[in-house]
Amino acid sequence: MDVKDEVAFFQAIKARLSKFDRPGDRRSDTELETAIRQIVDKALVTDRVIDIYEAAGIKKPDISVL
Repeated sequence: MDVKDEVAFFQAIKARLSKFDRPGDRRSDTELETAIRQIVDKALVTDRVIDIYEAAGIKKPDISVL
């Protein structure tokens, strides 16, 4: 949910840029989707591990019984 706004931003950029495509330089939808996916993947890289229980404020479950 945290990256929902960023993904929407990049999709809006794609929509806007596709309006300026020149007829001779038309790229396939697959190529455009791949390029956008690469941009988003690079933007979502993190340098640390995030404890989802701590981030959500939830007590960590006892997994020793498993």
